[in-house]
Amino acid sequence: MNLDRKSVNPKDAIEDSNPSPLARKLEKDNLLLRHKVEELKLELGKNEAQFETIRRELKSIKCLDPIPIAAPVAAKGTKVSAPLSAVLVLSDWHIGEYTESDNIENFNQYNWAIAQKRAYYLQKQFVNWVAVQRTATIVDELVVVVVGDMISGDIHYELQVTNEFPAPVQAVRAGVLLSKTIAELSANFKSVRVEYVTLDNHSRLTKKPQWKEGGLNSYNYIVAWVVGERLNLLKNVEVSLYANMKALIDVQGFKYLCMHGHNIKGWAGFPWYGTDRQIAREAKSRRRRKNKNFDKVIIGHFHSPLWTPDYIVNGSMSGTSELDHAMGRDSEPCQVAFLVHPKYGEMNKIEFNTANGDDEDYKGAELALAEQPGYTESSLVAE
Repeated sequence: MNLDRKSVNPKDAIEDSNPSPLARKLEKDNLLLRHKVEELKLELGKNEAQFETIRRELKSIKCLDPIPIAAPVAAKGTKVSAPLSAVLVLSDWHIGEYTESDNIENFNQYNWAIAQKRAYYLQKQFVNWVAVQRTATIVDELVVVVVGDMISGDIHYELQVTNEFPAPVQAVRAGVLLSKTIAELSANFKSVRVEYVTLDNHSRLTKKPQWKEGGLNSYNYIVAWVVGERLNLLKNVEVSLYANMKALIDVQGFKYLCMHGHNIKGWAGFPWYGTDRQIAREAKSRRRRKNKNFDKVIIGHFHSPLWTPDYIVNGSMSGTSELDHAMGRDSEPCQVAFLVHPKYGEMNKIEFNTANGDDEDYKGAELALAEQPGYTESSLVAE
């Protein structure tokens, strides 16, 4: 074997046997990064296993028979207006929260059983409202805008000790109840778009609000994922999941900037100035980007409905809580809806007071109430 002495550098041999401090540091950093990559792969594998477990337990909702839509009859000499879109805003269901009426002078009561009744009542009343609109116009499309806080979460100690069930169970039950509600609505429309923004407040997994990847590191992402899985067989339903802080939603050519609203500074009521400043900043930052401009903002978070020329605030499904009562606030549980015309914009705004459903029989529940036959705690889809 011939050895080319010129190809061997003595300095390299010394460096290999006695690395410099810089080389040692780089080698250690590389080793730490390799360990970190392996940890992340393991964590990703655990998450995939959890999703697969949930997927096996869940059943996709079977395709529903469409309910015939009667065409509106125009008066003689007139014509029916262009097709409108119905928009239903859903937020702040706080599934898992338990509000005892005795603690707040019977202003409100809320638990899992009541949440299901209110969701069913909302679905039924919304369909009735759309039916009235259809006597004069065509409403073929439904746009469901979901802007967060669908579960109670455990971000506060008092929630951790008073919630009806843990946050992971809240996420799955919220997803199943929400998907059931949307499925029943879908039978009444030719097309349904679910526009779901995941970054919110109560679903977060961190002590403080998280902005980087906050829409992923959230139980609300699981709620949205369950909704998508459950509705994947419904051909007329399209679910768009935005694991972001905000999303621009187009309805009949009008742009709505949708977000939860916990980024708006305020306390103990509507943050009038905070909201105006936030919208002004949004408009300023987007004014030179034509594809980012918006006509109006849709938010939740503040639990009381409000309509202004610049923004729409949704109500809550949970209603007055102990905190609200302590601060002298009272707001009936409600969710808002409106129609959008391609030329004239918003019209026929309405607030559905879901507390009216508290005393009704909850029919068509896919998640059975505990007292109903056939219910088992381990079943997510008892029918």
